[in-house]
Amino acid sequence: MSFTNPTDVAAAEQQSCSLKSAHAGGGQEAQPSSLVSPSLQPDAVMLFDFWYPAMRSDGIARGSRKLHKAMLLEIPLVIGRTAEGRLFAMRDNCPHRGIPLSCGAFDGKVLECCYHGWKFEAVSGQCTEIPSLPADTKLKVDRIFAGSLPCEERDGYAWVYVTAPGSRRIDIEARAALPTAPEVPKYSDRFRTAHLSAELPSTVDHGIIGLMDPAHGPFVHQSWWWR
Repeated sequence: MSFTNPTDVAAAEQQSCSLKSAHAGGGQEAQPSSLVSPSLQPDAVMLFDFWYPAMRSDGIARGSRKLHKAMLLEIPLVIGRTAEGRLFAMRDNCPHRGIPLSCGAFDGKVLECCYHGWKFEAVSGQCTEIPSLPADTKLKVDRIFAGSLPCEERDGYAWVYVTAPGSRRIDIEARAALPTAPEVPKYSDRFRTAHLSAELPSTVDHGIIGLMDPAHGPFVHQSWWWR
């Protein structure tokens, strides 16, 4: 085998040493990342470009400037409600230095990072101010965006449309073309809703199998609310 790039030679030698080291230690030989099955990659088990319930919306009070943290598909989010009552969701990291935006301040319209004071419009994620910039700067601040995600309120939940990592930002105008967030059918004006929650130490595969297997219900789930 011949190499024309010294960097390639160094990388190949390093990989060879790591494989030999694993073999000498009695363990299984380490596999280069390029040989790992795509089905085992983290993104392969995530269903992106779908709506997901992030949290109960009644916990995000109207008129409150409190920011809330959530996690969807291993993506940290910051969720809040604007002064007009509209929910918003953003990736919980500032595009400048990665500081969690949930640690910042929110005035009902603009979210301010606690590190350098960068400000972002909450719904669109568009940068509105960078305090450290000089007056004669040519940088166009409005071309900078934080990671904003579509967020809607349905049936007492804050639903977030989670896009795949690396995908293009969904503009406010383009969000109208997205599928609507799921909503429970309502057949009368007189209805009541109940919210139940439980933490299940289960993989998504076992969870789906359980939902597809109603015959086990009377024998496994004895609580009235499982029936």
